[in-house]
Amino acid sequence: MLEVSKTILVLLALLGSINAGIHAEDYSSSVDVNNSAPFIDAHSFSMKIFLEEEVYPTGVRGGARIPYAFQGEALKFNVSVSDDNGDQDIQSASIVLSEDDTPDGDDLTVPLKAVEDERDGDSRLAFRASWMVSSSAQGLKKILVTSMDANGSEATNNGVIVGEVFLNPTVHYEIKSGDEALASVSFEGGAGDVNVNARENPITINNTDPDKVGIKIRVRVWGTDLTNKNGEGVIPISNMKANGMKMSSEPQLLFVVDSGNTETLEFTLDFPIPLPAGSYKGTVKIEVELM
Repeated sequence: MLEVSKTILVLLALLGSINAGIHAEDYSSSVDVNNSAPFIDAHSFSMKIFLEEEVYPTGVRGGARIPYAFQGEALKFNVSVSDDNGDQDIQSASIVLSEDDTPDGDDLTVPLKAVEDERDGDSRLAFRASWMVSSSAQGLKKILVTSMDANGSEATNNGVIVGEVFLNPTVHYEIKSGDEALASVSFEGGAGDVNVNARENPITINNTDPDKVGIKIRVRVWGTDLTNKNGEGVIPISNMKANGMKMSSEPQLLFVVDSGNTETLEFTLDFPIPLPAGSYKGTVKIEVELM
């Protein structure tokens, strides 16, 4: 027992002598952080087109082959950009409307603005802009996004193509009777005749859509009463029908003509009784409105 106790005491003494020799030193530390270029999230891009109300992508142009917009309409862009150095390092972002795949000085550039006025140090930042289409902007444009950080580094995918838009496409339609352009709508009959066909029937309305963007057109009809030169007789416009629909002095939607399609229009007229003989004249109006 005495030998064991001596051994423990020796160990304790040794441990004590080691602990007594511990001391601390101060050393400096440093690290170099490399600059990271921004990255454009192409999947976050969205574009809406407004003509008083949204017409694309949820409005009447939602089915267009190519998104299209006309002078005076607003394009609203939205895209997110990230930077591993933090969103405070993202200096700028822009939309570029280009005829080719590469942004250059001849392209139309729309600067984007950060959504938040105060950046909170996150790595991701949303940018938005609204741009009004001008009369000088024409043709098919590819939509590219560019971005730069505070060190002048461009995004790793700078100039990424995120979509396309056709500015001020050509609207063209034809209203014909046979092979000739429609000039008038005329009838021949006597008092009491009903469902008399116009001489020009059938009338065709063709939406040619030369730029093939998917333009649709609305067709409305209306007219005025037909009267003879002496004012002694009147055929009310309600006696005339367009594709079986009774006409009035107010525009009425007849049909919508899709891109590249043709619709047929036929007029009929009921001659009232009594009705003095003579030549009766009025106006038939066909209104075409692009969608």
